[in-house]
Amino acid sequence: MSADDPISALQALNDSDERQQSPIRRFAKPFLESLKLFSDSESQFTLSAFSIAVDWINRQQTENHAELLKELAAELKYRGAQIESLRKGNEEHCKFVADELPGLVLDGIRRAEGIRSKGRIKRLARILVRAAEVGPLGSADYAEEMLRIATELEDRDVLVLREIVQVQGPRMQKDLGRVKHFEAHSVFGGILGSLKTTGLLQGQVDSICAKLESFGLVSRTERNVNLIANDPTPYALLQKGLDFVDYLKSADDLRTTGAVSDL
Repeated sequence: MSADDPISALQALNDSDERQQSPIRRFAKPFLESLKLFSDSESQFTLSAFSIAVDWINRQQTENHAELLKELAAELKYRGAQIESLRKGNEEHCKFVADELPGLVLDGIRRAEGIRSKGRIKRLARILVRAAEVGPLGSADYAEEMLRIATELEDRDVLVLREIVQVQGPRMQKDLGRVKHFEAHSVFGGILGSLKTTGLLQGQVDSICAKLESFGLVSRTERNVNLIANDPTPYALLQKGLDFVDYLKSADDLRTTGAVSDL
């Protein structure tokens, strides 16, 4: 895809974003009342203070929009040609990009507005580009679910999931859509050992895995209960977890593995 023209146009539109009216107005009253709770009884929360707060929120939204656009441009610089090739060679793919991708991009922009972490914004951009690559092979609803999960997971949550995928991914049973209980149990101690070197305690990993399970990315498995040894609860990778990490691959990841041409 020749991304130069559309990306330049989007950047120009983003630069003029200050001309657009901020949606913060609908939050003005509850926002003001909430901030008053943090002030002592003798202080007065003035209109100028509120204006400063609103400016901060507007600036955060604008910066997040710019960050998302920057990441999209960076990914498309290396992956745009691949997407363009897929579009030209497949009518269904072309239709997906034309009909479904705009809605996904708008959803990504909306989700990026309230995010504090730049890492999460990067993940949104990568998911959008990957959705354009996958096209009709993956539904727009599934890509939207990937975007939703990306806004909820912290960096360390993704770190744990990536480690699980690295170890358990090759053991995925496609016919089951998961890694078998025994396979997960046999390697989970090694996963904990690797994560310990990053500073994560067993209890923290347990908590993160429970969170990942709530999104359907991993599943708790049976374990041999040994209260003395304090055996950890192993988790098995699910297909959705493998897919999510695939959607998060950057252009650098794909160039390293050669997966850009292997869709």
